[in-house]
Amino acid sequence: MACRTQAQARAVLMLGTVVLTTPSWEAIAQTATLEEITVTARRREERLQDVPLAVSALSASDLERQSITDVASLATKVPSLVSNAGLTGGRAQPVFAIRGLSQQEGTMLADPSVTLYFNDIPVPRTQGSNLALFDIASVEVLKGPQGTLFGRNTVGGAILVHPQLPKDAFEASLSQMVGNYGALETQAMLNVPLASWVSARVAGQHVENDGWITDIITGKKVNDVDENAVRLSIDIHPSSTWNSLFTGSYSHADDGGTGGEITALPPGVSSGLRAIQAPLLAAQQQRSIYSIASGVPAYEHVEVSTVDNTTKVTLNDHLSLKNIAGYRNVNYEILEDADGSSALILTVNRQDQQHQFSEEFQVIGTHDWVDWIAGAFYFRESGSNAGPTAGLGAGAGTADPGLIEPNTRMAQYAPNYINTSSDATNTSYAVFAQGTFKLDSLVRGLALTVGLRQNWDKREVTILNRGWLTNTAVPPVVPSAFVCRFTVDADNNPATPETRPSLANCALPLEKSFSEPTYNVSLDYHITDSALVYLAHRHGYRTGGYGARATTQAGLQKTFDPEIVNDVELGFKAEWRFADMSLRTNLAAFHSDYKDIQRLLTDPNLVPITTVTTNAGKAKIDGGEFEFAFQPHRLIQLSGFYSYINARFTEFIAPDGTDLSNAPFARAPKNIVSATARFIAPMDETLGEASIAATYYHTDEYVNSDTFDPTAYVQAYQLWNFDMTWESIMGTGAGVTLFVNNAFNEEYLLPFQQISQVDKSETPGAPRTYGVRLKYRFGG
Repeated sequence: MACRTQAQARAVLMLGTVVLTTPSWEAIAQTATLEEITVTARRREERLQDVPLAVSALSASDLERQSITDVASLATKVPSLVSNAGLTGGRAQPVFAIRGLSQQEGTMLADPSVTLYFNDIPVPRTQGSNLALFDIASVEVLKGPQGTLFGRNTVGGAILVHPQLPKDAFEASLSQMVGNYGALETQAMLNVPLASWVSARVAGQHVENDGWITDIITGKKVNDVDENAVRLSIDIHPSSTWNSLFTGSYSHADDGGTGGEITALPPGVSSGLRAIQAPLLAAQQQRSIYSIASGVPAYEHVEVSTVDNTTKVTLNDHLSLKNIAGYRNVNYEILEDADGSSALILTVNRQDQQHQFSEEFQVIGTHDWVDWIAGAFYFRESGSNAGPTAGLGAGAGTADPGLIEPNTRMAQYAPNYINTSSDATNTSYAVFAQGTFKLDSLVRGLALTVGLRQNWDKREVTILNRGWLTNTAVPPVVPSAFVCRFTVDADNNPATPETRPSLANCALPLEKSFSEPTYNVSLDYHITDSALVYLAHRHGYRTGGYGARATTQAGLQKTFDPEIVNDVELGFKAEWRFADMSLRTNLAAFHSDYKDIQRLLTDPNLVPITTVTTNAGKAKIDGGEFEFAFQPHRLIQLSGFYSYINARFTEFIAPDGTDLSNAPFARAPKNIVSATARFIAPMDETLGEASIAATYYHTDEYVNSDTFDPTAYVQAYQLWNFDMTWESIMGTGAGVTLFVNNAFNEEYLLPFQQISQVDKSETPGAPRTYGVRLKYRFGG
């Protein structure tokens, strides 16, 4: 500052006729305090610093300022989290990995390693889960097995998304974002108290952009976006001891494809196929990464509707009841040309339908010496997965018109046309209990947490695979007949050959049950009120299932077993004060023993070449995570994270018997780092609050494919993002944000599809994007 007295310093900034006056630097510095963060990682509200778990939390302002508009974008904001487009499933079906634990299979016959929860309702299928985030209160990412309180299929962790709740006061907001590539994002919210005991909140969003990948054959953009969503919440609270929250939502996406492009030919590609692809690869390498030559009119159509209710009754000061029930319906169809070339090497039309119902009842108690929760859980989902696929040098031919939508053009892409499809029903039951025992009578600040859950799961499926029977495995493919793709043991005599059913009888019903206890135990000690050290051990379980791609009854009946993870986590959480400065540091170190690992692997013994989910073996994963938030002054905020993962197989056997124990571990980058610096303008509070921030993100290279080959690596990349925000402008409800992401226009590729005997394809990450967001808040 040019001038300053001991009592007050004034900075004068002329914005038209506006004069900004600031209080003294010394006075401001006295208020440098970090915002307290509340999480629900143990199914009750607690301070983040009091939870003996590794948890990352993002507030509503974090999401808005950093332009986090979908779940997949969280990957650059959270340590140890990786998100990629699903294998031939596109960006609307993200695959999440936490601490290296993930699942590539996208059908209902296998389950994820990381489960998404929206409004406390589990979302087990990633199809449609990447639709935009809007009117969100917070997002929590729980790392490590969470099986006791969040159930099976959380061996890697859980992602909890909490929408804003209705409030007992009028408020509303309207925002409009305009950006390059034709980006438009409109959000609106209205919160109204309908009576003293009921309030309602409705919010909606429209998102569109033109995309940045061009198909030079059609001359059109590939990855355009057109999405709409609305959510209505009604909170009924006739007394302070009883409330019931009803939420209904609907979202619809009519988007373009993901935009995959061929980037390598793995060593396993046959000479015949290599002769076709090599010129196409060379041509792609001469083009920009934002241009492909496909000709396939790729698209993603997604429709999701949900209804849920959470009711809580407080019986007394020590006991309450809570019930969480929800229904979710998803219709999902995509057409993707995975390699983005005119040869139609792997063109996939996926048609998924899924609906689910879940019910969870909780009894929650709190006493001087123990906080506890017990409950029961029920889940049932049913639906179908169809994957009409054409490729491997396919030319003109006639496919089965009854199995595909006519607008997919899939009938043109035979003769090597197949439809890997199934109808499935999955049912799960569980009972659970967890208690945190306060051991202050032994050592002040010491607590022991013990939790146990028993899971029972049942998987029922009917396999319905059809396709061309060909007389060769490599181009030129010569079609023989359109038949059932698998054979069956019709006489139940393994000594006789399996026979092929007719198309009319091409259905194989299968059924399998699984069960496993999950548990956790942790000891935590408050060294001081602001410092916590803990040691936790957890046992996690992911259900087994079936693969739908085998070509014999014996192969289809072969289930893969549940996956088991046992981990140990040592953590230290602390908040520090240095003079007028505030610092928060959270550190976690972990070791995981991982067995019966489920991997989606290519089996070269099957004709045509087929991918199967199998138990690959065992692994050990060691690593650590560090997160910090530092406020040396009220006008300066520094934050960031670092994660390290060392994952290696101790046993890894491929379906053909090959020992792959030395193969890299998929979706486990060794180092991920991010840092953000935000400077708050020295303005009088009556004029609002303005800030400018810069964020840096880096991830090491990593392997995306479960079947490793030397081409499988995703190269390391780094991003710089900037934003400028002015909120409560001149004391009004107006706000404006300017942002630029990938500011230095880093060109980088993200994984899309890799089959060792076919090709490797990737999709380009977003180039430099920028825009302005205007927002006005009413009331509140």
